[in-house]
Amino acid sequence: MKVLFLEQQPCIRALKYAQGLKNTNEKIELIFAYMSKSLTEFYGHGDELFEKTLKLNETEDLSRQIARIIEKENIDLIHSHNFPDYLTVAAVEAANKKVPVIHDIHDLISIRQTPYGLYKPDDPKVLQTEKQAITEANAVICVSSGIESIINEKYDLENKPVLVFPSFALSAFVPTNFKPKLSESDNQIHIVYEGH
Repeated sequence: MKVLFLEQQPCIRALKYAQGLKNTNEKIELIFAYMSKSLTEFYGHGDELFEKTLKLNETEDLSRQIARIIEKENIDLIHSHNFPDYLTVAAVEAANKKVPVIHDIHDLISIRQTPYGLYKPDDPKVLQTEKQAITEANAVICVSSGIESIINEKYDLENKPVLVFPSFALSAFVPTNFKPKLSESDNQIHIVYEGH
């Protein structure tokens, strides 16, 4: 089976899915098509989990590019991550009902109070694209049961499969050797901040 992952920018979920699929006994080939950076460019690793990584050209029609990948690589399944939702819409058009498209929802622009980059939650075109991606994909994966509840209330899913798959940590990411807590040596409270 050949699976095409589509993303504008790399997401840690793609890396987790790829690692999980590679750990199965199934013969699954993974191809990663992206618009900004590859997983390795973004996280420092991850491209090695895919048989191919392909950069999409933002100035060329996305549906045509995806259709060429489907044809050339003999794709069996497309796994498109939001945001933006227009990649899923382009994938549905390119697949032309010959290849199933899964829409993986991490965030909904329609419930945001703040923009997502250039995309504003009150833009009718952005909202229509969200609806189209969710309702036209063959199946939907949600990062939480809260997202699942919202899409079930907002959109007619016509009995399509919907799966809640939280963003769990891979066992490889969980440390096994813990250092002693700083507070054990001085009985003080220590705050550790990680992030940007």
